[in-house]
Amino acid sequence: MTGTAILPGASPRLVSLVALPDAVVSTLAGLFDVLNGVALMGLVPPNAPAPFHIEIVGETVGALALASGVPIDVQRSIDTVETSDIVIVPSVLLGAQAFTTSYPAVSTHPERVLVIAGQHEELVSSGASMSWHDLALYLIVRYAGATTAQEVARLFALQWHQDGLTPYLVFAGKTDHGDGEIQRAQQWLEEHFSLAHPVEAMIERSSLAERTFKRRFANATGLTPIAYVQRLRIEDAKRRLERTEASIEEISWRVGYEDSAFFRRLFERTTGLAPSAYRRRFRIPDFARP
Repeated sequence: MTGTAILPGASPRLVSLVALPDAVVSTLAGLFDVLNGVALMGLVPPNAPAPFHIEIVGETVGALALASGVPIDVQRSIDTVETSDIVIVPSVLLGAQAFTTSYPAVSTHPERVLVIAGQHEELVSSGASMSWHDLALYLIVRYAGATTAQEVARLFALQWHQDGLTPYLVFAGKTDHGDGEIQRAQQWLEEHFSLAHPVEAMIERSSLAERTFKRRFANATGLTPIAYVQRLRIEDAKRRLERTEASIEEISWRVGYEDSAFFRRLFERTTGLAPSAYRRRFRIPDFARP
């Protein structure tokens, strides 16, 4: 069904937008407004129905306070919904590792904007909270056509996350592994990752043989020592690109790389963006600075 448009005379697709107490109001209200916007903005051809009929459904009808305390009006009890073409559960406000801790056997892909699965591509999950933009545009493309989705994107100033979510991910080394020797090494690295030979220095500070240290480090953190150092360096470089005017060559040197060409390649391989492109995307724009 990918790419099919709503034909004149076809019925609108029924969309059940599920309101939960832990839901984020911006996601729920945003999806409601954008999917309704196809009709409200006059983008439906003459004599054609709106592509979507959207209802906010919940346990009971009436006001429901969401995660932020802002109430939203539940229009219909979910018990009375006999059929629905599309069911959307909005993003919920939970701790960063809550899902993976509760469901460790479920593989996750935080770097992907949308994960589309199922025999008929009927299961779609969006990534970070604001990637509901991509979900809304995807549904409009699928059920109202690409031209309509492009018009909606222009009218609402929405953008596809074409580069994925890798640039938005923040590295945090795993520290709940219970290996005290490796935890002490990680703590030392947090302050000394920019040294010329941090892995060798870290091993010398430990009470372990080199091979044993590297094996235990990888088992505990999921990364080899050098890969861990690289992630720390790139994370520091990201903050410098966001918050300073330093040149890329200077940032490369400050995080531990004398070869700026190698740094540029490593940065792009890790984040999906070249350093200059990352700076353009994430730095505070001039009009917003004091």
